[in-house]
Amino acid sequence: MKMAVVAVLIKILINKYMRTALILSRHTNFCKKITLKLRIDKTGKAIDTASKHKLANSLARDWGIINWQETIFNKGGYLLKNYGCSGHGGYILISDKELNGLQSDYNSREYNDPSYFDGAEFWTYIFEEDCEWAKLYKILDKDLFAIVENKWKKNLTKEPQKPLSEHAEESLEKWNKDFNFNNPITKLKK
Repeated sequence: MKMAVVAVLIKILINKYMRTALILSRHTNFCKKITLKLRIDKTGKAIDTASKHKLANSLARDWGIINWQETIFNKGGYLLKNYGCSGHGGYILISDKELNGLQSDYNSREYNDPSYFDGAEFWTYIFEEDCEWAKLYKILDKDLFAIVENKWKKNLTKEPQKPLSEHAEESLEKWNKDFNFNNPITKLKK
């Protein structure tokens, strides 16, 4: 009974633009609970930029301690970050829109209460460094993938033997042969 009263009081005290999300990890053998406070942006239709970064960082921690992180781009309702962690790494994409034809790892519609985020929506897509990262080659148009490739080159200690796009094609052929995505993200607006 006391817990119910406390929960109601906490809900009343939280600002109406603040919501707490409980996320269960799908990338580990155990359920890891992450509680986040996500703010809604001024439009009321999406979570704000700081909340996208917070959400991405929380999801990346499934790979271990974050050793480094880099924002690839953050515009047009999309945030793409690259992570290197103690146990693993990869890319995390947070989107204001659902990417048709791609299964999201987490999204705002998974919560039973539709008012949970005051109508704001988000979808997250996780691409691990082993072979899932190559899907970005199909998900992003050539200009956006060039941003990924340029940041990849910048972090190398020597000149690559072949472009990242070739590595992506080879990885897709070997590990995700059936992956097809016909609606790439294009022309991001600020």
